[in-house]
Amino acid sequence: MTVSIPALGAKADFLGLEEVAHLAAGGETPPLRSQGAAMLRWVELKGRGPAGGAERAAVTTRLRGRAAALLGVSPEEIAIASSAAEAVSQVALSLDLQPGDNVIVQDVEFRSASLPFVGLRRRGVEVRVIPHAAWTPAETAFAQAADARTRVIVTSQVNYLTGIHHNLEALRAIADRSGALLVVDATHAAGAIAVPGRLCDFAITATYKWQLGCQGIALLAWNRERVPELEPAICGWRSADDWQSTGNPLEAVWKPTAERLEPGNPPWGPLFYLEEGLGYLLACGLERVQAHVLALSDEVNRRLRQLELEVATPADRRYRAGNNCFWTADPEGLADRLLREHGVLVSGYSGRVRISTHLYNDSADIERLAGALAAVMHG
Repeated sequence: MTVSIPALGAKADFLGLEEVAHLAAGGETPPLRSQGAAMLRWVELKGRGPAGGAERAAVTTRLRGRAAALLGVSPEEIAIASSAAEAVSQVALSLDLQPGDNVIVQDVEFRSASLPFVGLRRRGVEVRVIPHAAWTPAETAFAQAADARTRVIVTSQVNYLTGIHHNLEALRAIADRSGALLVVDATHAAGAIAVPGRLCDFAITATYKWQLGCQGIALLAWNRERVPELEPAICGWRSADDWQSTGNPLEAVWKPTAERLEPGNPPWGPLFYLEEGLGYLLACGLERVQAHVLALSDEVNRRLRQLELEVATPADRRYRAGNNCFWTADPEGLADRLLREHGVLVSGYSGRVRISTHLYNDSADIERLAGALAAVMHG
């Protein structure tokens, strides 16, 4: 049965959706028309010195509030980074991990989330790699790998390669049994589905996907309820109070908020861009966005299975978000043909095609996708 689902956010609010069915939010989202004005406002303020400082501070404060709503923490627990890789590196290097401790990662974890921890092997930290093929909703592979020396479990909330939405409640319980931290890359979740920030010790997200941001800025949520203190390994003038407050330039008095994890100035241009994007997202309502994303995701998953494709993403929506992925021999070639011949934009690499639904998509986009796939693969 065909389901009629209208777009939640008007296509006309975005650039580039006139001719294309944009089903690649998992790569990056199209810009809002209003984000051009936001960037221009930053340019206007840039050379005004202190006269522009108050407005930049106000925009930053609004951004922290909006990011907190997105990640399920308080504004004081939000740090701004230049990329998810930088944010994960800040966490990995700042944790007091000792020789013989171990960290658990998946073999298909995105490299920005895993490599900062892999680098800790030079400290004598063991990195245990588990296979994604053993995935279950109970997160059995993680449980089997964890022991008394497990200090960190690293996972994406939604895997970039397979679209699997991990069971963070199960992972939290596994981490707690070992006394481990749970570090979550929420890049493929935030802005599409709810991020349970209070289940995570740290949650990180890039912002150029469902968050309606751009490259050059990322968000780090530090759950102070679970990890009250953290001395930043990557630090600078923004991390600490001025040394003159203590009279000792060799002493650092860290900022009392997550701002201590920000070594220097934030990326002002991307910050203005993201603040506008998050404002639009929140105005649509995060719960409404999630319901919309999942309704479209249900339909995509059903259509892919009807076409008898090798679907990597679970049919059960509890373990799925905005991504639906299927394995194919030439994903790059298939993605190219879908765009060139049918105006359907998807992501295709690493052995699979990924289809991502967001608030500007509607059932007409899904119909266009299904017809294009049938024509290209079975025509």
